Amino acid sequence: MSFEDLEDAIKDAVKKLLNLEGKVKIVSHNDCDGVCAAAVMLKALKKEDRIFSLKFVTVLSDESLKEVSECDEPIIFITDLGSSNIESINNYLKNKQVFILDHHQISNIEELSNITHINPFLFGLDGKDVSGSGITYLFTKYLNKENIENAYIAVTGAIADVQERNGFNGLNQIILQDSLDKIE
Repeated sequence: MSFEDLEDAIKDAVKKLLNLEGKVKIVSHNDCDGVCAAAVMLKALKKEDRIFSLKFVTVLSDESLKEVSECDEPIIFITDLGSSNIESINNYLKNKQVFILDHHQISNIEELSNITHINPFLFGLDGKDVSGSGITYLFTKYLNKENIENAYIAVTGAIADVQERNGFNGLNQIILQDSLDKIE
């Protein structure tokens, strides 16, 4: 497995989103990386003229998932969290199309038809080499190439997650280069 496999999965997820209609709910972690992930996603959705709402959570508790299950948005993006809550997400959000864009450890890799899960660990990559906002950025980059302008937000999220100790590695390096290319 490799970056190319991750890239293919992201492209497939983008195609899936483009075939869906309706409002979008973004549920994101309330730390700096999660805020950056939400910012990247909402800027991209705005560019696509999608109607969306945003909710920040500390954890995906049963209470927060129940609340999300009752929302009228049929499409849910969970950014910078969710990979350790697949069963609960499936239990509460069976009637929603869910996209999980995360970089944390995975508790369950079961494939579910209503959940599209993008996480570097699924592709043999290290979740410490890309942040939640980085995974979200890569998704939005394939949604619309103009979203490269938001690479700097993902770089900020990676720095906030202390992923830039002696320079960036892996996917963060690619995102940083996108940001630098946009400046030039």
